[in-house]
Amino acid sequence: MAKFTLTKEQELKVEELLRKMTVEEKAGQLHQLSPSIVGGFDVSFEELIEMLTEGRITNEEFGQMMAGAERDFHEEEIREGKIGSFLLDDPEKANELQRIAVEESRLGIPLLFGFDVIHGFQTVFPIPLAEACTWSQKLFETSASIAAKEASAHNIRWTFAPMVDIARDARWGRISESPGEDPYLASVYARAKVRGFQGEEWENWRICLWK
Repeated sequence: MAKFTLTKEQELKVEELLRKMTVEEKAGQLHQLSPSIVGGFDVSFEELIEMLTEGRITNEEFGQMMAGAERDFHEEEIREGKIGSFLLDDPEKANELQRIAVEESRLGIPLLFGFDVIHGFQTVFPIPLAEACTWSQKLFETSASIAAKEASAHNIRWTFAPMVDIARDARWGRISESPGEDPYLASVYARAKVRGFQGEEWENWRICLWK
């Protein structure tokens, strides 16, 4: 498993940036947003979600409503250094927002794009609770590797996975995102998943990120 380390030059660059940053800019690096929905509906967005989950509208109808809605990508907050990461899977928009962060913000700190790549991205694999039942480290690593390649093509560098909470209460609504109740299996699963997500070219990718 690759270990993340910075070169001396990179450490100095980070220290220099920290000295230049205001308190607001430092707080901004801890702030993650996703596109906000701005109007476009006859009911509130919360009620629209309820209508979908209760079956009052179909997935297709929901998609059509969303397609016609205006979205706020918080460009001005990015320019002001108030956002550190963004939840987005639109590569074209990600490029646009990244250009704003690098070229139009005061310190030019790049955004970090993340997304819930829990059991695949474009290729969908079994949920972690099911995949873990195989006890196959090769399978865990391979599925993560495929997901990483697909997600990185969309400018996503943060997958929010693997999630390895030890899940022993079936009432918990997100138990499906974990490998289950066994600590040893969770450790095997986590190690293989991280290897798959990082890949063999992790060091080269890290160097390019910090140039």
